[in-house]
Amino acid sequence: GDRVRITGWWFGAPRMRLLGRGSDCSDLCGEKLTEAFVLASCVSIGIDPGLAARLLPQLQPAPRYELLLDAQAIDAQAAVQLALRLDQALRANPQYAHARDLGQLGALTACRIDLLAARLQALSLARGQRLGDAKPAALGRIDDPDLAQLAL
Repeated sequence: GDRVRITGWWFGAPRMRLLGRGSDCSDLCGEKLTEAFVLASCVSIGIDPGLAARLLPQLQPAPRYELLLDAQAIDAQAAVQLALRLDQALRANPQYAHARDLGQLGALTACRIDLLAARLQALSLARGQRLGDAKPAALGRIDDPDLAQLAL
């Protein structure tokens, strides 16, 4: 169930970078966040399940998570507050808390994106989901494209 990316070759053998486990788990520094846990954490801090939102793992400039929110649905100040509250809620996962406390995992940040719901749906369709089945996940993948640049 591991997801890997081939980064090159060494004497004919592929060099791989581990991207995480399956499509519903993210593991940047040992924190192992699952789709169900992230969704429950979002709901626990008051993020409406109908609101377009996604927690996206980031490697640059350092390992961290970014909370993507629809720019039309939430203002910048509220987005920052939700990111702070979600970061705290995710600490219920002891591995997440440990990685944050050690500084291996940076603070969760917020990013507002225009038409996020439409962009998430376009990404689901590009990955082969049918329109009726295209339900955006709360937890993104490290290999997700830049949604702000995704053509609609």
